[in-house]
Amino acid sequence: MNIFKRMLTRKGTQPDGASLIQQHVARTVIREMNGYITPYEDKRESYVSKAYLLNDLFYTVIKLIVDKAIISPWAVYRVVDQDAFKKMKYWRKNIQKPGAYTKMRAYAYKALEPYDEDERLNAILERPNPEASLSKHHSALWTYKLITGDYYEKWEVTGGGLNSGKISALDCLPSQYMLIRNNHSVPARVTGYSLLEAVNIDFTADEILHEAYFNPDWSFDGQQLYGMSPARALLRRIQRNNSSQTAGVAAFTNGGVKGVGYLDLPADVMKDDPTGQFTIEQANEIKKKWNELQRGGPDTAGSTVISGYKVGFSAFGLSPVELDQAVIELSDLRIIAAAYGVPSQLLNDPDGKQYANQSEGEKALTLRCALPLLNDREQNFNMKLRSLDAYKNTDLWVSYDMSVYSELEENKKDQVEWLEKAWWLTPNQKLQIMGETVSDDPLMNKIIIPTGNVLLEDIAAEPDGNTQSDADDLAKEGIKDY
Repeated sequence: MNIFKRMLTRKGTQPDGASLIQQHVARTVIREMNGYITPYEDKRESYVSKAYLLNDLFYTVIKLIVDKAIISPWAVYRVVDQDAFKKMKYWRKNIQKPGAYTKMRAYAYKALEPYDEDERLNAILERPNPEASLSKHHSALWTYKLITGDYYEKWEVTGGGLNSGKISALDCLPSQYMLIRNNHSVPARVTGYSLLEAVNIDFTADEILHEAYFNPDWSFDGQQLYGMSPARALLRRIQRNNSSQTAGVAAFTNGGVKGVGYLDLPADVMKDDPTGQFTIEQANEIKKKWNELQRGGPDTAGSTVISGYKVGFSAFGLSPVELDQAVIELSDLRIIAAAYGVPSQLLNDPDGKQYANQSEGEKALTLRCALPLLNDREQNFNMKLRSLDAYKNTDLWVSYDMSVYSELEENKKDQVEWLEKAWWLTPNQKLQIMGETVSDDPLMNKIIIPTGNVLLEDIAAEPDGNTQSDADDLAKEGIKDY
């Protein structure tokens, strides 16, 4: 006997959660093997239409990540200290290490200073195109990336005038319809892009910022140039979950037997009628009245079924279909969440114990999901920016502000201890890192070295007074060889 059929015909046991899952999988596989279910096509259009647009679990996971990532503001900075800049980027990439957050912010204050003289670039960070704010634009980019494995951003550049060579607009293209043209060589190199939908629109390689997850599915036609979406690995599970939800909706819509009605007759009646059965007329009349009450509405509100006998009702528990669906959906929730690094407890997993509290779960979401999107965006955007004639060899850097993620803030005691050792920061910079109000005192913007708590500029200052007089004084003491 086929192993899947054995799973379905096993007798004499009450199914538990694990066996329900096994049975559900077995039924799904058998139906597919018999041609009753056509597997979803492994293509990016299916990730959008069958996963994001149709599956509520998948949609919720994607939205949770994107909503966390888009709250960070972006700004234009000028790099003023290259060494501190390198250390800032190192700690930003390794933000999960103990003490990394404080160190990253400290080096950021030393490395970068806000730059508002480039009005065009700052304007783009406010509104990338006439139809979208920055948060809406980033939401589109990252939603596409999480669904399909990549996003495609069209860069429009001004051809002449004062803003020649600068960005005039940024637009998000539908990644499920994008074609990557390449040189069909080893290694494959991008030669351009095409949007294939109602009409074909071609783009040069320079017009597009393409960001993609790593794809190990290598082929000579350049399949590896497309990002691999987590949805690709989840596609069959998503299909099963969709089928389970469809079955649940059908069961709910069609109803089914909710319980058993019965007569609770007194002893003297049972003596004359030991069967205690409804007559056909009684059963039909009570069933009719009961169904009318079940449908509800203003006409039935507060109504009562009248019977010549005492009637009882025993409700059924969850049906096998309902139990099956509940167990399957909980399993699917955890698998889909895990594929994207989202703590399942943030999705109302009743048994989610990965983190002690909600705050720890939010921190994990930021570290594992939001920051990787932000870091990749920051790196790729600035690389693309430096390819423009107006920004070649520039010291400008477009970056996001991590301070909005309060869940990343470390223990205040640990912060203070580290900042005490960071002598190269001014007192006001330390106050900023601690989230405190800065002082107007000019001395608070001076670097103070640990030894003697004196100003660094005082140590480096030239000696005052007559040096010859100092020499004469030393000679009087018999000191000449100095």
